[in-house]
Amino acid sequence: MNQKWFHKIFANHYYWLAFFIFIYLLLIIPNVLALRYAAFDYGMYTNAIYDYARWQFNDAPTFAENPYFKNNLLVIDHVDLFLFIIAPLSFLFGFHTLWIVQVCMVFLASFGIRKYIFLQTKQLWLSNAAMVFFCFHFGVFGALAYDYHGNVIAACMLPWVFVFFNLQKRLYLFATVLLMLLCKENIAVWLFFIGLYLVFESKNKSQRTAAIFVSIISAIYFFSVAKFLLPALNEGKANFVSFQFKYYGSNFSDLAIHCIKHPIDTIKDLFTNHNNNPLGDGVKIETWILLLISGGIFIFKSPKSFILFIPLILQKFLHDREAVWAVYNQYNIEFSVLLALLLFTIYKVDFKWQQIVLVLLPLLSLIATFRIMDKTIAWFPKSHIRVYQAGHYEHMKHYMEYKNKLSVVDDRKKVCAQSNLQALMSYREDAFLFPYHLEKADFLVLDTSLNFYPLDKLVYLKTFNSINNDTMIWKRVNIDKTLFIFERKLK
Repeated sequence: MNQKWFHKIFANHYYWLAFFIFIYLLLIIPNVLALRYAAFDYGMYTNAIYDYARWQFNDAPTFAENPYFKNNLLVIDHVDLFLFIIAPLSFLFGFHTLWIVQVCMVFLASFGIRKYIFLQTKQLWLSNAAMVFFCFHFGVFGALAYDYHGNVIAACMLPWVFVFFNLQKRLYLFATVLLMLLCKENIAVWLFFIGLYLVFESKNKSQRTAAIFVSIISAIYFFSVAKFLLPALNEGKANFVSFQFKYYGSNFSDLAIHCIKHPIDTIKDLFTNHNNNPLGDGVKIETWILLLISGGIFIFKSPKSFILFIPLILQKFLHDREAVWAVYNQYNIEFSVLLALLLFTIYKVDFKWQQIVLVLLPLLSLIATFRIMDKTIAWFPKSHIRVYQAGHYEHMKHYMEYKNKLSVVDDRKKVCAQSNLQALMSYREDAFLFPYHLEKADFLVLDTSLNFYPLDKLVYLKTFNSINNDTMIWKRVNIDKTLFIFERKLK
């Protein structure tokens, strides 16, 4: 096999870096400008960093009143403490903070992958190929196309855990592990298994001790959050509000017990529609196929690597919501990172057939990504991700048009708005998702041409007409065909 051609393709990572910066901006900027980011989760987290930057807790005004929440604290839904760290950046970037941080973290992950593969193989072209594989992967494109999520940030830090473990830099290793833990409560479960894997990868006692500590720290963190932090913030209730495995019990202990007692049923549920919602038919199989096509099939050469995938597979495919099983959104980026870190070290360039696999991996990653852009069983709005079609670039004038129209709304006032408009207006003290908390709002911002979520069209129009006709309480303060801005007359 002539090595020169693929050495040349992957010789210069700066070209590839420039290419992916261009592609990712083509992916993200039209979504931002077309107001495709929604209240869940972009608006919710943007509102949170507004509060965190001002040294105050966020009371999750995006949500409806929730009996499980004390004061509706967002941190009880997902224990994402990393938002406190990045919150000061919002003074510079405001509404744009989260997508900027997220795309920067993806590039940080790509550099970590490149560094780790080079440390392992001493092959520059191979380390660049691993970076390209990761950046092409559908898990990355899906994550960048939809809002902001803490698990994406945590997954992007993992390559540096491997780098610092390999270099035996304990301080940096444990600092990175701590940052990952702060991103989301269930990351601790994944890190526990990562620590176990690193025990098998250890080359000396020092590395083995560090790996064991990673597992111990992760277990302690998860236990502390469940037994101490959540009860302290939630009137003594230790339940994870975001626990969504109700088919298997009411908490993570019930889930673990079910998996142990019923292993055959659990394995079956990893591939079948266990909640019997018709929207979930075929979704799991589709995801499994694309994971295998995009490199997963080659993991079978390293059985010990399965340890790293156990918590990801269980959390993904046993979840209550069929959207989590699917190939889109943020639910696959952990697989993207692991496949890039593992495949390019499992296979060796010294063997011709393995060398062919390594060269083909970036192409397979790209093919799988094109597949989710083109056609999937799991439905999602393809305009978010089809960078090669005109539909992706439609409505890009929305951002400036709505910013100008919404200038009549004082930034210091409490706002209740539809999902996409709530996200745009979320960098303020209180930004409620319509129709929640109407009684608290100073302004209502509604647009009959936009997404009606969380209401269906009939309920939305009925509620809208009621507000529009209630001239005793609401006064319209703008003139527009579809955008309605109401200001409260009476409290």
